[in-house]
Amino acid sequence: MDGSGHARITDFGLAQDTTGVVSISGAHSSRWTAPEVLNGGTPSTKADVFSFAMVMVEVFTGTVPFNQYTSLVAVVAIIQEERPPWPTHPTFTEELRELMKRCWNQDQCKRPQTSEVLQTLNSLMPRSAEPGCSDQPLLHERTHPGEPLPVTADVQIPVPDIQQQLEKSDPSNEEYRPLLDVLLSRQDLDPHIQNLQGSDLQSFVELLDKALIHIPPTDDLFRKTLCRLQSTCSNREVLPLSCVIPNGGLSNRGEAIASGSFTDVYQAELDGKKVCVKTCKLCDQDAMSITKKTLYGEVVVWKRLQHPNIVPFLGVSTRIEPTLEIVYDWMENGRIAEYVERNPGVDRINLVCDVADGLCYLHSSNVIHGNLEDVSHLALHSELFSESDSDPNELEGEHSDRQGRPRPPHERWADVYHSGRQFNA
Repeated sequence: MDGSGHARITDFGLAQDTTGVVSISGAHSSRWTAPEVLNGGTPSTKADVFSFAMVMVEVFTGTVPFNQYTSLVAVVAIIQEERPPWPTHPTFTEELRELMKRCWNQDQCKRPQTSEVLQTLNSLMPRSAEPGCSDQPLLHERTHPGEPLPVTADVQIPVPDIQQQLEKSDPSNEEYRPLLDVLLSRQDLDPHIQNLQGSDLQSFVELLDKALIHIPPTDDLFRKTLCRLQSTCSNREVLPLSCVIPNGGLSNRGEAIASGSFTDVYQAELDGKKVCVKTCKLCDQDAMSITKKTLYGEVVVWKRLQHPNIVPFLGVSTRIEPTLEIVYDWMENGRIAEYVERNPGVDRINLVCDVADGLCYLHSSNVIHGNLEDVSHLALHSELFSESDSDPNELEGEHSDRQGRPRPPHERWADVYHSGRQFNA
């Protein structure tokens, strides 16, 4: 929750591009997760809608979904089609009950689209702001086919020469965009990127990052460029300098305000502004590499998300090797559940509209959140469960291997499901 009492979405640990070009998978939070994802399926917009229903539970009850259960039992409950009790708050109307019922349907095909969810909520409480999905999306479907790419004319030009020519060109020049499109369409681009090292690799990443500044987000070339940047940053564990906070940039760091097995949360200052700093403290090299691949692919997309209900990403800091720190705006009012508990008279429909606005914007931008555990919360994206739900021993024991590496979600949920069946038997 920001200082104005508006809900904002954060933590894109499972963020994916719905075009299927790039996907980044990571950890997710059991109480909010759709049954098909718990069973090893791929996150989708419909899975986000299921999680949105669980956020509605939190807003109208002031507690996490299935607060009577541990996280592991909550997983079994969701898979076995159990749902949290209906909220009893006086503003929870029959219309909201019906919407929630549709959103958490076990069959994802029967869940509504986020645009329909937002339309329903806005009909229940008129808002002055336009729906979030009317904002300019980040990754649009192709809006114009454009001319056929002149690949054949440049097929003999080596990829390194095209890259060098682009680095010397002004992005505002007419020949820049066609040349960039040629580069991104070359079949030999992948081996070229794999062979890049050191400053050459950094130069390629900076080229793509710079190009995105000059391409309209509604242009198909923007999507192609961003997807290539995302995959390169993830696979090669590199970031553009615009996503990196230089050493010494953060100041006035206090004691950790929240801690887990793998992460700590701090408040600090960046350029005189309060920020939230999430520190990943994995020591195992393989686990850190997995975290980097997830995080680096995530933040290059998060950096470009601009919406009133999306928490702004500020940068990644590596001031203390081998730890990673992700920095974004400090949300003055904390978690949404805590906020409604402190402010029982708050307009809760307005809060769920905020969440729906942000989620609709993500989906219209072809981005799946995949980890809609809570809004403006303090749990780290690399945690396997929210810190309010699980203790460190539970995290390390059930959800990581003996070296501290996270186990794949489908393995963890399969264990939980079979354990639940044995328990019930």
